[in-house]
Order: sequence, then C-alpha cells, then structure tokens
Amino acid sequence: MCFRTKFIKTSKVIRLIESFRDAERMLRQRVIASLGDAQISEDEKKQIARAVGMRIKKKPLYLKRNFRKMLHSG
Repeated sequence: MCFRTKFIKTSKVIRLIESFRDAERMLRQRVIASLGDAQISEDEKKQIARAVGMRIKKKPLYLKRNFRKMLHSG
C-alpha cells in the first residue's frame, strides 16, 4: 500500500492505494481510502498504510499510542 496525492482543480486529495492482480494476472491499483486534504506526516502515512493492510488481512493491529488517540478522537 502507498499514498498518492492527486490534484483536483485547486485542491489536493490524498488517497491510500492498494496494488493487486486481476483475473488475467494484470497488475492493477485501487483506492482503499480517500483522506481529502488531510495534513499527514510521512510517519503517520506509514502507520496508516500498515494499519489498513493489517486490518484487511485480519491480523492483530498494534499502533503507537499517539496515533491510537488520533484515530479515536474523531
């Protein structure tokens, strides 16, 4: 998983992208989450991508304390 920034008109949109292979074994990408114009540091991006990947694979999720607070403060 990786993040991609796309510019739409005058604003930017941050998206979390997943790579996968389709039925014909061709490499494709799909948007997992669109985070709008959120201000996210590189460290937070890595944590988010890891957390989402673990959740998709249904593995236990371990986050840094400050990131956990950010997720639950919504």
